[in-house]
Amino acid sequence: MSVAPEVRANIIAPLGKKSKRKWVIGGIAVVVVLGVGTAVVLRQMQSGSSVASSNTYTVSYGSVTQTIGTSGTIEVPTQINVQFQGSGGLLTSLPVSVGQVVKAGQVIATVSDTSAQLQVAQAQASVTQANGNLASARAALAKDEEGTLPSQITQDRLSIQKAQQTLASAKQQYQDQLAVYNDRTAAAQQVTTAKNALKLAEQNAKDTVSSQQSIQSAQQALTAAQTSLAMDNLTQKSDQEAIATDQQTLTTDEANLATAQQTLTTDQAKYGTVTAQQVAQAYQKYSDAEQSYITWQNSGYTGSNPYSTPMATAQTNYNTLNSNYQALQADQQAVTGDEQVSTQAQNTVTSAQNKVVQDQQTIALAQKQVAADQVSVQQAKTSSGDTQQQQQLQIQQDQQAVQAAEQTYNDRTSAQQSLNSAQAQISQDALALQSAKATLQADLQPTDPNTILAAKASVTNAQASVQSALASLQSAQITKQDTVLRAPISGVITAVNSAAGEVVGSSTAVVTMENNIKNDSQVQLSVSESQIESIKVGDPLTLTVTALPNSTFTGTITQVYPVPTTTSNVTNYTVMADVKNQHSELKPGMTANVNIQVAQQNHVLTVPAVSLVQVGTMEGVYVIGNRPANYRSAFAAHFHTGGTSGASTGKKGTAGSHAFSGHAFGSGTSTKSSTSGSSSASGGSFAGVTLPKGVYFEPVQIGLFGTNDVQVTSGLTAGQTIMLLPPSSTATTSSTTPQSSSRRGFGGGGGRLG
Repeated sequence: MSVAPEVRANIIAPLGKKSKRKWVIGGIAVVVVLGVGTAVVLRQMQSGSSVASSNTYTVSYGSVTQTIGTSGTIEVPTQINVQFQGSGGLLTSLPVSVGQVVKAGQVIATVSDTSAQLQVAQAQASVTQANGNLASARAALAKDEEGTLPSQITQDRLSIQKAQQTLASAKQQYQDQLAVYNDRTAAAQQVTTAKNALKLAEQNAKDTVSSQQSIQSAQQALTAAQTSLAMDNLTQKSDQEAIATDQQTLTTDEANLATAQQTLTTDQAKYGTVTAQQVAQAYQKYSDAEQSYITWQNSGYTGSNPYSTPMATAQTNYNTLNSNYQALQADQQAVTGDEQVSTQAQNTVTSAQNKVVQDQQTIALAQKQVAADQVSVQQAKTSSGDTQQQQQLQIQQDQQAVQAAEQTYNDRTSAQQSLNSAQAQISQDALALQSAKATLQADLQPTDPNTILAAKASVTNAQASVQSALASLQSAQITKQDTVLRAPISGVITAVNSAAGEVVGSSTAVVTMENNIKNDSQVQLSVSESQIESIKVGDPLTLTVTALPNSTFTGTITQVYPVPTTTSNVTNYTVMADVKNQHSELKPGMTANVNIQVAQQNHVLTVPAVSLVQVGTMEGVYVIGNRPANYRSAFAAHFHTGGTSGASTGKKGTAGSHAFSGHAFGSGTSTKSSTSGSSSASGGSFAGVTLPKGVYFEPVQIGLFGTNDVQVTSGLTAGQTIMLLPPSSTATTSSTTPQSSSRRGFGGGGGRLG
């Protein structure tokens, strides 16, 4: 089996070697099918004649399926104990119960995966770091093998020129600073200029005639305006305070009004509408009932007065209506009084607000007056020539300038420091120039062979570190997978032996289940350590047994056991799979041959595996047709330039050449170079084998390898015609000569083994 370039970085190298054998077998199978026609084709190709139609293939789109072949034993389980394959741990979930039917692969329990997640994160970080170290080591090796680039030499020479210019500039700056240090004329002139300016300022102060009267008058007007403004501000403040008080009173009155209105509303809801007429009518009824009562009482009748109850009822009705009426009248009067008070308070607030507005207008006028008076004061000062303060300040500044100029003239410390700094800069720039020259000299020297050997050793160590980190990551991922317990078969739960929150070990049977699907079987497979990492739960498979040569069964991987078994120094892993056994043809103990599908690519460019050949580190095919115009340069781009051993002499090749071992990739004749390791491509032979007319070698990039077909990711297009069987030559046929190269195709990206 071979693995696509994007997957190869994450798998172990032996996997490629094992799978390659299957690919080789597929290639040989195609050759067998072709039969004796192969020999005829080869003879035709070696004779230089055109390619036979039976030896051509048109590149097209298809599917490539990658499989792993193994064997195992058929099992028909009845009752099994299901337990964790790792070390177990704290049981966090157990979502099954006795009698529940579960499917193969269904989660039946989990343990805490906190530690496992941390291990995976740490392992992923280690892989990232190891890949970074490998990239750095490869970059360092490439740099050492290439030697110093011409662009770097040019940069070194430019650095020397720049350092020389900088040194010259520093020397000129020192000379300028020395001239300044020795020439004191300018400092003396600065002292004289400062003294003259001071005399002029003192004379101007003496000649100034001030008139204070206009200034005092303007100042008095300004003071009066400012006093008026202050009074207006006080008045405004007082009026604003009055607004606050009136507003508070208004708030209280409005609250009282709301309370009275609420009381009125409550009483109206309680008593309803009671008018004075209703009260008078009730009183009249009460008076009539009382009169009847008195009349009967005075008539000398004996027994109970029949008007006693009507009189009491009329009296109660009257008292109730009168009381309600009085309460409603009192509520209405309270509302009316509070409304009047609230209205008065609102009028008071409005009046106070109007007064504040007037105050603001008065203050604005007063501020304008103050501003106008300030302008008058300033104009008065200007017109009267009142610049004494400014002149005094100018005198002070000129006196300070004289002192500074005299101090500069007398103190040479600063000038000496500047001179010393300029001299130190010369020494520093001289050292920089020497360093630039030393760098150029070092870059002109060839790379030490020991340095290259050390760089190669660093790359090897970095590659080993990457593999180790990947192995640790795989182990951590397996450990994390072991925190999930899945049903190995489809069946029914017969016993639950643990509960969430308990700590379970690897030997603890968490649940017991039995197979309730009679037409399913299990197969226990043995997978080598080089292939196990490509297999995962859910991968489909096909199965055959010797006893049933005409039957093929299908199934699915259900469990991958992480703990290997080692027998006679051979390490294998146990893998369980479910197989459809609808007619109960599979019996326990049968030996099964299994093909597990681990990868598939659909609608991709494919070519037969036997059509591939390998030249050096490149894989390619022989294309039938006219070569592209840029074929030679495009082909040469697939080789590294410089530093390549020649096929004849083993000497280091010159820049831009590569040892083709005398192989030519086109029509014509081949020419070897025994001194530079380069090869011309003008020949028509490939290591002594004459190519048919109109055939040329095209490097390709390989993707997924199937049993008979191979995915081509670059180098070919659909519709191109290639040779089905390449000519026999020293050019390695990929399907027959395994190699240990870690590169695939050209350009060094990815690769397949062999």
